[in-house]
Amino acid sequence: MAADDCIRIMRNAAPDLSLDEIDELIVELRKQKRIVSAEAQTDALQSDAMRAADLAANRLKLAAVIEKRNAALNLARQTEMESFIRRFDNGRNPREALFSLVAGTERLAIGGRASAAAEGKGFTGAWMGGIAREMEAAGVWPLFVSGAMDREVSRALWAFGRDDAAAIHGALPREAVEIATVVHKYQEIARTTQNRFGAWVRPLPGYIVRQTHDMFKIHAAGFDAWRQTIESRLDWARIAQDNPDIGDRTGWLRAVYNDLASGVHMHDTAKRGEPAPFKGPANLAKKVSQERTLHFLGSDEWFDYNQSFGQGNLSEGVIMGLGFAARNSGLLKVLGTNPEANLKSVMGRVMERLDVDGKQQFSGQQQQVLDLLSHVDGRAAIPGNNTAARVNATFRALQSMAKLGGAVISSITDIPFKAAELKYSTGQNYLSGMVEAMGDVLRGRPRGERQDMAESLGVYYESMMGGIFARFDAQDLTGKTMTWAMQKFFKWNGLQWWTETHRSAFALSQAHYMARQAGREFSDLGDETRRVMSLYRLGEPEWDLIRQHAVKLADGREYMTPDGIAAIPDADIEAYLVAAEKRVSPTAIANAREDLAQQMRVFYTDRATHAVIEPDARSQWWLTRGTRPGTAWGEMARHVAQFKGFPTAVIHKAIGREIYGRGANRLREAGMPEVAGVAQLMLWATLFGYGAMAAKDIIKGREPRDPTQPDVWAAAMLQGGALGIYGDFMLGEASRF
Repeated sequence: MAADDCIRIMRNAAPDLSLDEIDELIVELRKQKRIVSAEAQTDALQSDAMRAADLAANRLKLAAVIEKRNAALNLARQTEMESFIRRFDNGRNPREALFSLVAGTERLAIGGRASAAAEGKGFTGAWMGGIAREMEAAGVWPLFVSGAMDREVSRALWAFGRDDAAAIHGALPREAVEIATVVHKYQEIARTTQNRFGAWVRPLPGYIVRQTHDMFKIHAAGFDAWRQTIESRLDWARIAQDNPDIGDRTGWLRAVYNDLASGVHMHDTAKRGEPAPFKGPANLAKKVSQERTLHFLGSDEWFDYNQSFGQGNLSEGVIMGLGFAARNSGLLKVLGTNPEANLKSVMGRVMERLDVDGKQQFSGQQQQVLDLLSHVDGRAAIPGNNTAARVNATFRALQSMAKLGGAVISSITDIPFKAAELKYSTGQNYLSGMVEAMGDVLRGRPRGERQDMAESLGVYYESMMGGIFARFDAQDLTGKTMTWAMQKFFKWNGLQWWTETHRSAFALSQAHYMARQAGREFSDLGDETRRVMSLYRLGEPEWDLIRQHAVKLADGREYMTPDGIAAIPDADIEAYLVAAEKRVSPTAIANAREDLAQQMRVFYTDRATHAVIEPDARSQWWLTRGTRPGTAWGEMARHVAQFKGFPTAVIHKAIGREIYGRGANRLREAGMPEVAGVAQLMLWATLFGYGAMAAKDIIKGREPRDPTQPDVWAAAMLQGGALGIYGDFMLGEASRF
């Protein structure tokens, strides 16, 4: 059938179709015809075309449904964002309100910490902690970490969704199947979570992990060696379905090689020519939903290629894929399917209602919001020049290891920050908070039931993941060897143990405190508790629902956990939805249950980063302002910012919380509680800073510095975090963790 005949028939069948839409449909028909022909090669061409047309029509109908759904989701997100901006400080501070939506604020506002970044961290905690907990319970975690069964696990993952899955699994070792079952479970949770918030990721038989390509290895090998490795391992029939006009394989592979060897694949992974459902530039849902360009014949073919040109082993690929999915889920949930476009749309409407002075001020702040977004969605970590980024990151890594050997001694200043957070969120006084923090050091990292409980809160041991997960793709700029060296360095110098001990112990303490409040009505809770809960949209209706069912027992103590929400009866959640004037359905009930668990998880994980100060996207933005590694300005900013991540986070999280976290919207509005909070924090941080300095002097065989000298106390303020601290190497490849 000639192209003109196709166009004429389509025009007669659907007069409203434009030429562009007809061209798109013809491309879709070509793809579908290949699928149909593979199913029944004996069918006549006309029959194939008609059946392909039916399939294409169904897909186009589906695309229309997805597009309408996403339009509704984006309208809802934009409406919620505008409402939040109007409520925030009575609409007087749109920049801070937008910053709150993207990465959180320390100002007192309902939902002020339930940002896209915090939501992503909550999903990360849920999935990483879940994998660790379930594999440890099955006794297969060491095998997963070591990679001893990676080939067998890959085969087991490849089998899911295939008709012969049972036979394949039956021929594999039990441990490999158990590992694959846990991995597949959380990959499916990640897929459906992204779909719920606007993506459309279809289940893909033969999916193992998110594909990775080491641009340095590929570039060093050259095109001929890379092609020789990959060409015979690819499923060209499946690739042709997505690329009906593929033509010359060599030319097509050359184009793929150029993208991979240059790192272009890290800049924009969206497939060219993606049809209807996801429209607009920088569309996150489109990027998440894309189909893979490269399809391998089987698990062994993928495994062999990954060994030669991939980045990391199977476990690293699993963790990386879930990390990307968690980050994307947070962005989709808070900012919609096209975060940047939605933010621009909302900022445009905000600009319309500002007066002249407000317009002038806000016009210079809009780019700051977009730059902050680039730190949350990962674009700010994509190198402008990969070689320059790697060389400079390696230099900073060496600097970090040369200068932070005694970092764990400096970290005793975490104790007053932890006490300050306990005072803010529970009303506990400074002294008892510091006694509790020092007791955590003596008890060490939670083990057994307490470790399981911490993981259920979303606070997992990053060292467990760090041992198997060298941050790569856009994140891994130093190379796997240097990343491994840094992980070992911070493990051996004790900083990793110290941080994880305090962070997990704080989360458990918070969960135990919340469980002890379960018998109280919301109005009877302390002011501090109600205030901090409001930051995560946990109000009276949520409290009345959670407190009756979310308490669990471990090591003889009660804890309020996200997992406990599974025990809430559907009838109670239905009543909760009715009271909120929301639609009731089985799906709405399931979504409300998931949302409640996520709200609690974000509450615990985010407060833990305030108790044990952790630089976040906002700190990174403040220091590097959206510049990218491998560029002149980006590398200059990262060199200047090295060792300044921690003091910047202290200013934002600790001092900002003390000044603004009790309701002051302007510094001049701060009263005695705010001033007293800052003064106490600086006093104790300085005292512990002097203790850290004295300990270092003693270890070096020197007399501690004379505390009667003013310059000694200035140094103690610097050491303790009141004016800054030893810092963290967070802007290259490793945070303090």
